[in-house]
Amino acid sequence: MRLFPKKIIFVHLLNDYSGSPLVLSQVINSLSEEEYEKILFTSTSSNSGFLSNLNGVETKTFWYSWSSNPWWRLITYSISQSILFFRLLSYWRKDVVIYVNTLLPFGAALAGKFMGKKVIYHVHETSMKPPLLKKFLRFVANSTANGILHVSNYLAQKENFPGTKNKVLYNTLSHECILESQKYLREAIPKDSFRVLMLCSLKKYKGVDDFFMLAHQMPSVNFELVLNATEEEVSEYVSIAGKPANLEVHSFQKNVHPFTKRVLWFLTYLTQING
Repeated sequence: MRLFPKKIIFVHLLNDYSGSPLVLSQVINSLSEEEYEKILFTSTSSNSGFLSNLNGVETKTFWYSWSSNPWWRLITYSISQSILFFRLLSYWRKDVVIYVNTLLPFGAALAGKFMGKKVIYHVHETSMKPPLLKKFLRFVANSTANGILHVSNYLAQKENFPGTKNKVLYNTLSHECILESQKYLREAIPKDSFRVLMLCSLKKYKGVDDFFMLAHQMPSVNFELVLNATEEEVSEYVSIAGKPANLEVHSFQKNVHPFTKRVLWFLTYLTQING
């Protein structure tokens, strides 16, 4: 039995190699092409991202320009959401559901509410600045959403939206990722089997500083960090933070399987030896 209308419009602000577009790509790929018509609205960075070239998905881009200047970023963000709002109004007479990934694409949620469509939010994190922007985005979500998905119980408790239904949908590893780890297990047994891996954006609230601190404090453990940042940005950060010998740091990667399969290998290995 189909839970949603046949046509689902997925909306994500910036298509890059960070966690939220990766999770959304898994959600989109999990839906059968025979049952659902999938449309994706997103803006694309210069390096594209996890939402690029998805099978069976009609991709439509809208303008957005990220800037390190917070005032200019707020202006371009506001313009992009206005554009998004009016573009989605073309679905007024169509039976669609609007699937908003993260709190940021509020223009899509407002358009969905205005057209009387079902709006689903997928919330990934609690950190957002400035506080006034977060308050506004929470208000929009609480006023427009028919349901809100949280990636963890902590997030559901921290960011509960009293005006709508809140459910927890845990992030999972893709089937392809698990197959890659099993292949790695058959290929070889790594000498440095235990490894702590983190993939995230190069932002303080993501815990990058804490990850460096842990690596410093645990020299006998191997750490690996894959950042959604350019080589220049990574080099600049590493030169300031000071990288310990047991920590490997990488810039953005189109394919994260070579990193995740080493960690999954260890979990698979433990499962096998423990019966």
